[in-house]
Order: sequence, then structure tokens, then C-alpha cells
Amino acid sequence: MSGFKFKCLLGMLAFAASIPFAGAEPVRLIFDTDISPDFDDVGAMAVMHKLADDGEAEILATVACNRTPLCVPVIEVINAHYGRSALPVGVVRDGGVAIDDRMHARKWPVELAKKYAADILHKTSCDAPNAVSVYRKALAAAPDGGVTVCAVGFLTNLADLLDSPPDDVSPLNGRDLVARKVRKWVA
Repeated sequence: MSGFKFKCLLGMLAFAASIPFAGAEPVRLIFDTDISPDFDDVGAMAVMHKLADDGEAEILATVACNRTPLCVPVIEVINAHYGRSALPVGVVRDGGVAIDDRMHARKWPVELAKKYAADILHKTSCDAPNAVSVYRKALAAAPDGGVTVCAVGFLTNLADLLDSPPDDVSPLNGRDLVARKVRKWVA
């Protein structure tokens, strides 16, 4: 097994291990991904959606920690495929990494965005809301200690969330909001 395949398998197993056994309350989940141009995150999103289909997870939001223009459209296509086109999405802003698609031979994000353009609300990642705003709204609406954050990729959104000030969504700063709402972080 190649190192890349092993890393992908290990990441999916770590994500699945964070989900409780059948009969337990569903895990409230925020998924933070660097999806596009690589595709290991597609497998993690498939696992996440299957767990939600089975009632083991409740997806609160999906955010991109990669500013590449097609990250958010790819997330939206996948969410729509699983019947969850209304899930909040967001993208990293200032200082976030932008993995350039030209660095990779595969152009699957481009083809996916073309083929399923009808499923895409944000035609480019820069049209999507700031991931920190999406995080804050999802966390503020969740019960205390009730959220699992799964980060597959860069931790820029989480760092920005922790540094965020109080706002009209929550009187808590980012550190206090995370301390109150997040039960587990899986990376």
C-alpha cells in the first residue's frame, strides 16, 4: 500500500472512530477540508454523509481550508449528491493556503464543477461566506459540548476561529465559543 493510500485510509478510520456506536445520539459535526485538487477528502465526505444517512451524524457545516477557486463548488456538488445541498459552506479568507490546480495532473474538480453546475450555489470559492462566520453560526446554534470538529487539511480556519472576536452571532470570543461548544476535535 502506498504512503498516500495508507494516509487516506488512516484519516478515514480516525474520522469513523470519532462516531459513537449505534443507539447513541448523533454526532453534531463540522467538517473542515482542503479538498481539491486532491481527492482523499472525497472519501472522508462520503463516510461523513453515510454516517448522516444512518443517523449516526448530523452535519452542521462543511468548510474549506483551501482558497482554490473550486474547493467550495466541489463541496457543494458532493453535499448535493447526498441530498444535503442546504448545508452551510464557507471558505478560508486572509492568509489561507491556495493549492493551485495547475500543480496537479488531474482536473477532476474542473470537470465536476462543469458537469454538476446546477448543484453549485457558489460558482467559485471566493463567492462563499467566510469559514469563520460559518463556524461561529453553527457553534452558536449547537448545544454546549455537543460538536465534533473534523479537520482534514490545514488548520487555518480553526486558528482564525480561535482568534475571532465576539459578534452579533455570539457574545463569546472564538476561544470561549470553542471551549463551550466543541466536545471533540478530530484531525
